[in-house]
Amino acid sequence: MTEEDEDILFGDEAYVPVTSVYRPKSRSGSIFPDPSHPPNPLDHVSSDPLIGKLHTMRDTLRNCPQLWTELSRNCGDKRALLDEHMCDDKVDVTFAEMNTIVRKSAAVFQSLGVKPGVNVAILGENSARWLMVDHGIQMAGGASAVRGADAPLDELRYIYEQSDSAGIVVVQGPKLLEKLASDASAKGMHRLGLSNEAYGKVHTVILMHREKKTSEELTKMVDKYGLTVRVFADLLEEVQPVTDEQIPVLGRDDLATIVYTRYVA
Repeated sequence: MTEEDEDILFGDEAYVPVTSVYRPKSRSGSIFPDPSHPPNPLDHVSSDPLIGKLHTMRDTLRNCPQLWTELSRNCGDKRALLDEHMCDDKVDVTFAEMNTIVRKSAAVFQSLGVKPGVNVAILGENSARWLMVDHGIQMAGGASAVRGADAPLDELRYIYEQSDSAGIVVVQGPKLLEKLASDASAKGMHRLGLSNEAYGKVHTVILMHREKKTSEELTKMVDKYGLTVRVFADLLEEVQPVTDEQIPVLGRDDLATIVYTRYVA
């Protein structure tokens, strides 16, 4: 990532006026976008107060989940997420609806003991549900340890172990759960083969997606593996959104997520 990329993403820039539009100036001194190009509608435009609010919001945000609260206040009726392919059902929600969902997600994870200093492994692919889970964990005060569902199973087990996930794992769906269980059985491991020194063996599994499994089939999985297995969407229906008073005070220096990458010498 170049310095200019960092400036765009993280906002370390000065603004220099060009006609009625403000364009960022990087640490290297170059100005972008090219003055010959039409202005980006997301740049500061004095005639649109909403754009100005969204640009200045980054100066007041203390953590990632707070984003939904602020966007709900400023443009709550506008579409926030559209996911037509990665979830069990189409997800199409506004910023106000997403704020409520993330607050419900935080209530779910708080009920499971998630608080500041607690980590939860998320083993699944990017989707609308993934974002709801991840920001719910963070709003509850915890941090996520993330990896895609297609990673080698031993790698997923390493992440669960090394991150000290608190007896809880969020997985893509029943297919990955059954893969972990079958592989663990073949290798003489307990249940899913997920454990760590801090919390012992995994006891609670949250499925991001049902993957067409019926409630009866999921009940059989619970009996088979001796675990608490719940579908995330079902858990959201059982809780009320957390209030501002129930959200831990989190700052920019608090841990949000743990990301693992593979190093090849």
